[in-house]
Amino acid sequence: VISDLHTIDTQLWKINNDLTLIVGDLTNGGLTEEYITIFQSFKTKCIFPVVGNHDTYFGSFMKDMLNQTNYVHCVNDTCFIQLDVVTYSLNDIKQFLIQKLTENKAASHIFISQHYESYSTGEFRTDENFAKMYEQIIDSGEYPNIRAIFTGHDHVFAAFKYQNVFTFVVGAISKLDTPYTDSWWGSRELHGDVSQFLYGGQHHLDSFMRLGQLRVQINTNTIVYSFCILEGTNRQVLVEYTQV
Repeated sequence: VISDLHTIDTQLWKINNDLTLIVGDLTNGGLTEEYITIFQSFKTKCIFPVVGNHDTYFGSFMKDMLNQTNYVHCVNDTCFIQLDVVTYSLNDIKQFLIQKLTENKAASHIFISQHYESYSTGEFRTDENFAKMYEQIIDSGEYPNIRAIFTGHDHVFAAFKYQNVFTFVVGAISKLDTPYTDSWWGSRELHGDVSQFLYGGQHHLDSFMRLGQLRVQINTNTIVYSFCILEGTNRQVLVEYTQV
């Protein structure tokens, strides 16, 4: 899972995953030639993108390619709900999301992706509207198969956990050329309760200003989320979370 590539040339494009979720801002300006450059570099067998704000600046390639920018793809017993929160209103998004969650109650796992943040320790911090929407959906108890929510926009990696649902901000790939001192916390990492600074901060686990991607391994009885950082040509797991 990656977000906010902004057409940055990185070896992370070339990692051969079974599936890559791109949580918006794949390009810097939404130009067709930017997409061609990136898609030629990806080795992943399958890519599910969502629309980011930069993807709409100077072109409509993403919308033309997807046809429907709010969509669902199910692979075996796992469903991926991709939301276009750039184009559509919160009410439209919630209506679509509830409909698709209801239609896919039989799925073992549901992962939700959207560009704008829900919980976040990044520059924009938590978007309370989205955070409260997801809290309400999770609190209803109607959709226990929701496993994780992936967001971008903020150029940081952050992990939160509300009940048994993880929320990840996966925009850290844009840290390639940006110093960690750009964060409001002024260091390369942040851990634990930050509720004095942002809504939902009591659910915060870890944040990092490091170039990397989130890898998700679905096993028989567990799901393992690993934040992998890239230092030169070496890739290593910086932090890992296991979900039962």
